[in-house]
Amino acid sequence: THRIPGVALMIIQDGKTAKTAAYGLANLELNVPVKPETVFEIGSITKQFTAAAILLLAQDGKLSVNDKISAHLANIPSAWTNITIRHLLTHTSGIKNYTGLDGFELRQHLTQAQFIRAMGREPMEFAPGDAWKYCNTGFSLLGYIIENVSGKNYWDFMSERVFRPLGMNATTDRLPSVIIPNRASGYEQTNHAYINRAYDLTDVFSAGAIVSTVGDLAKWNAALDGE
Repeated sequence: THRIPGVALMIIQDGKTAKTAAYGLANLELNVPVKPETVFEIGSITKQFTAAAILLLAQDGKLSVNDKISAHLANIPSAWTNITIRHLLTHTSGIKNYTGLDGFELRQHLTQAQFIRAMGREPMEFAPGDAWKYCNTGFSLLGYIIENVSGKNYWDFMSERVFRPLGMNATTDRLPSVIIPNRASGYEQTNHAYINRAYDLTDVFSAGAIVSTVGDLAKWNAALDGE
C-alpha cells in the first residue's frame, strides 16, 4: 500500500458535492492535520492544464496542434525538426525525459534558451511519432510555446485564462520560496520511514509545478465537463 501522510477528498455525484473530507497530517513535524483547504502539489496533473492552455491558443487561432515546434521555439536542434505540438502533447516526440538528469534543479533557474540547449545535447530516444514514452520535457516545451505565442509568462497566462475565470483562487506555482497558506509539506520514504523531501527539487515547470486544493480541482473538473 501507499503510505500517505494525509489526504483531502471530495466526492461529486450528479454535479453536486456529496462529501468533502480530510484525513491525516499535512505536516508531520508540527502535527498539523489536513483540511479541505490544504494546498497540495498536484504533480503531473499539471499537464492537463498545460494541454488545455495550448488548446485555448489553438481556439484563438494563434497556433495549431499540427504546427512544427520550430515555428514557436527558437534555436532547436536539427533532430527536433519534424516534431509537432501534437507529438509533445501525446508523449510521442522521442525527446529524452529530463527528470533524472542533472542540471535541471530549481536552483539552476534555467532560461528557455538554456533548457533547449541542454536538452538538445541529449540523443533522441526514437524518431518523432514512432513510439510512445512518457516525457516531462515535452510538457516543459509546451509551457515555453504558451509563453512565446501568448507573449505572457506561463503562470500569468494560466491565471488569466484558467485559474481566475474558474475561481480557482488557491491554485498557483509551487515555488518553495513563496509563502503559500495551507501548503502541505512534502515527504519521501526510505525503508518505510518518512523523510522530509529533498529541497533541491527538479524544476518541472509546466509539466508538474501546480499546487491546488480539492475544491479548486472540483471546479476544474466541472469546467471540463461543462465546456
